[in-house]
Amino acid sequence: MNPSVVADPARLAALDALAILATPAEEGFDDLVRLATRLCAVPVALVSLVAVDRQWFKARIGFPSCETDLDRSVCKLALAQPDLLVIPDLTADPRTRDNPLVTGEPGIRFYAGAPLRLADGNVVGSLCVIDTVPRPGGLTPDQADDLRALGRQASALLEARRSEERYRTLFENIDAGFCVCEVKFDEDGRAVDHRVLAANPAFERHTGLSDAVGRWANAIAPGIEQHWHDAYGQVARTGKPLRFEGEAAPLGRWYDAHLFPAGGGRVAMLIADTTARRRSETALRESEALARANIQRVQLALAAGAIIGTWHWDIPSDRFTTDEAFADAFGLDLALGRDGVPLAEIVATVHPDDRSGLAAAIAEAVARGGAYAHQYRVRRADGRYYWIEANGRVEHGPDGTPLSFPGVVLDIEGRHAAEQALRLTEERLQLALTASGVVGLWDWMVDTDLLHGDARFARLYGLDVARTAAGLTMEQFQAFVVPEDVEPLRARIRDTFERGAPFGVEYRLAIPGEALRWVECKGQLTHDAAGAAVRFSGTAVDITDRKTAEARLAESEAHWRGLFERLSEGFLVGEVVRDHAGRITDWRYVDVNAAWGPLVGLDPACIVGRTLREVLPGVEDEWVDEFAGVVESGQPVTFTRRVSTLRRWYEGRAFPLGSERFGMIFLDVTARVEADTRRDALLELGERLRDLDTVPALVGTAAGILARVNDATRAGYGLVDAARETVEVLTDWHAPDTVSVAGRHGFRTYGSYIEDLKRGEVVAIDDVTRDPRTRDNAAALLAIGVRVLLNVPILERGRLVGIAFVNWADHHPFTGDDLAFVRTVADRVQSAVARLQAEADQRVLNEELSHRLKNTFAMVISIATQTLRTVPERAPVEAFERRIHAPSSAHDVLLRQSWAAAPAREVMRAVLANAGHGDRVDLAGPELDLGPRATLSLSLLLHELATNAAKYGALSVPDGRVAVEWQLAGEGEAREVSLDWTERGGPPPTPPVNSGRKGFGSRLIHLGLVGTGGVDLRYPPSGFQATMRAPLVQLQHS
Repeated sequence: MNPSVVADPARLAALDALAILATPAEEGFDDLVRLATRLCAVPVALVSLVAVDRQWFKARIGFPSCETDLDRSVCKLALAQPDLLVIPDLTADPRTRDNPLVTGEPGIRFYAGAPLRLADGNVVGSLCVIDTVPRPGGLTPDQADDLRALGRQASALLEARRSEERYRTLFENIDAGFCVCEVKFDEDGRAVDHRVLAANPAFERHTGLSDAVGRWANAIAPGIEQHWHDAYGQVARTGKPLRFEGEAAPLGRWYDAHLFPAGGGRVAMLIADTTARRRSETALRESEALARANIQRVQLALAAGAIIGTWHWDIPSDRFTTDEAFADAFGLDLALGRDGVPLAEIVATVHPDDRSGLAAAIAEAVARGGAYAHQYRVRRADGRYYWIEANGRVEHGPDGTPLSFPGVVLDIEGRHAAEQALRLTEERLQLALTASGVVGLWDWMVDTDLLHGDARFARLYGLDVARTAAGLTMEQFQAFVVPEDVEPLRARIRDTFERGAPFGVEYRLAIPGEALRWVECKGQLTHDAAGAAVRFSGTAVDITDRKTAEARLAESEAHWRGLFERLSEGFLVGEVVRDHAGRITDWRYVDVNAAWGPLVGLDPACIVGRTLREVLPGVEDEWVDEFAGVVESGQPVTFTRRVSTLRRWYEGRAFPLGSERFGMIFLDVTARVEADTRRDALLELGERLRDLDTVPALVGTAAGILARVNDATRAGYGLVDAARETVEVLTDWHAPDTVSVAGRHGFRTYGSYIEDLKRGEVVAIDDVTRDPRTRDNAAALLAIGVRVLLNVPILERGRLVGIAFVNWADHHPFTGDDLAFVRTVADRVQSAVARLQAEADQRVLNEELSHRLKNTFAMVISIATQTLRTVPERAPVEAFERRIHAPSSAHDVLLRQSWAAAPAREVMRAVLANAGHGDRVDLAGPELDLGPRATLSLSLLLHELATNAAKYGALSVPDGRVAVEWQLAGEGEAREVSLDWTERGGPPPTPPVNSGRKGFGSRLIHLGLVGTGGVDLRYPPSGFQATMRAPLVQLQHS
């Protein structure tokens, strides 16, 4: 026997986790040893559990002791056996011939034991049968099979002991709220209410509802939306699970709810409060800059929950800063909280009894770095002390110097009080259980055949105290024993008298007027010097509560197991694996539920007992490291992470279960994450396409986004010549180890799918070597790194003009959402390319129009010159020519803006420069775009004003200047533009004589900015002034 098997830490830990050593006898185990003695025809049978220093018997028949040391143990040899251990003659086997139980009393000779193997593979003992005579033939085949079956049953009973606590621990620790409800329907079969039958603590945290169990929803939350009742009713009627996100307005919260049938018409629900997430999504978008500056605080706060406030301690400068919530809670001046105070001022608020422990915890965290958590009492703003929990992380520099210590403070006053109350309740419960276990003493005198009992025995059995003390016959004593239990009781008594077997039996009492009662009797025979039995005495204990608890335990085990198997969320129990240095390097699957398989894509039956790295070779280290942190820190974590080998994203929560184990509940959120990625990519694409002005840059940007989102090795866009069946790839994005395919290609070189594209059909080929359209040309595709391809056609008026393509070098599945994403990108690229082409065409058209219009202006001036050359007065002729040049200048400005809108400042500058006075006119005003008609009107108006100033005003003398200023006033449709022309430094102006006639220039000035008037002309001695007003909408739309 290898001693290491007995001392194996994993085996001993598994035994310790059962918490079974030195526990009272249980009927299930006693029944197994009774059956074993009968089936194998032996006097002795044991359920033996092998610890590090002893073997202890959970059940025994025909064996005097309840435990032995390991020197006397034969069962330890069964620990390393894959099957039954059978030793026909213990005196002939070198492993057992010197065993004290063989050489001395009771002189055992034959042994057969079935290993008690748990689900995790550890063997904790054996179910064995023993005889005092050798059996050369061992067990018969039937006996061997029976012993194996009994061993498996014993192992199952051991597993059942810990299942109840495991599931309860799970529901106490999972972050999701859980409840079971019954549904009320009206006469028309519509659900109108639902009542909470059971709920876990997280349910109250998520809903804010206390004392919800036993109450109807309409009473708990008046005004609760009908859709909640409808959801419960649908699941109750159809028996099918339902998941949705909905609002509970009376509670002021949103929930992610998963409802599923719980049997008997009841409905179970798991909920997670998503209110914070929905609110935070908006808040985060609005305060992104602030969020980046406080990322450490926010991450810690989101992970911890129940936050009073956040803090940051700059260790080198001893500067402790807090947020507003922290400062308010602790009565700290807000300015000091923002600016920072020494740590000592914060520690001064700590309860004197807790300061030394806090100082030690801080010193230890600063020295080692990493996570920190500590609970203590502090004096808050109201002067009272409260329990809090501080969670943080110490960051070290590259040289190991402690630098910063950010963290959050949690209010655990309620939780601490609840824990104290729970401990007190458990102590009282233990006292109550001890007190309720009524122990009666009895004594059966063989010579008189009378059984005497004390008062507690009499009351336990419903007998008269005085008569019981005086003595009762066995028939009188058994008067209230349930009839079907009488024969087993008498058989045990006979077995004790005839074979000396230990006496221990459980049976029921049906006492009139009282509830059915379970009793456990144990006793022993006393013999005289001649060996004759003279006295049979013992104890009787009321075990009704224990039996009731065992029944409830079995029912609860079936209930919880049923719930877990119906969960659509995946659930697992993992156990960490350590290397020789004690470092966690992997973890092993201990248990998984039915939903685990579909979520991961593997068979759950082949998983239990294997490690994560065995199941998923190449899995990211984070899947081990984070859960190692859960086990070592005892703190739960939430996660959203990808398993690259499965190409799936998962979101869930992991929490400690003790004994190197953790639990995890999770969901496949691949669709949601990929949808978010595609949405963000389209937003990015839209923003970037607006700023690009060349087709290669535009296509290259889109190709990079396509490849990144689809995990592709190549992506791009090509212009198609459908008649020649070629594609011109201007540029593409390709992985570093993949060649570019930029250039012209013939479709037929790579297969026969061009006809599909011409019909507007998407070509999606998951393996070019097997698809009939490409397998004959697969070599050409593989040569450029294409095994999987996706081509999305782009049609204009039913004609193929382009394609968007995505390639993968290895096998890669794609979904309908992937195809839709590629098509959307292709459409946007095509639109952007069309936009660039249209802009180029517009520029060509504008340049041609400009050329022709300038020719027209030149022809008009030439005609005018020829026509008016005989006119002796040249001033009107020259004025006419300048008026023709003014709209020509404005036309040049409009042309540069594609005849859409011209900047007012640029129009003024061009017209005044053409008039020869640009350097003497000062322009001032906001940026303002003018419509084409207003541009021409303004150009003629400024030309006339400049001409008059040059003849009579400020521009007629060397030092004169003109200021042109414009501004906007008003709101909305009433917004108005005013333009001021102010001359200074010239001769005093002379108002025109009101003769009733006006020249062309004067009439033009009075028409104003848009030909509708709104002109004010003034003639102060300082110089001529004009103010012109017009609605903004007319200037921009005219």
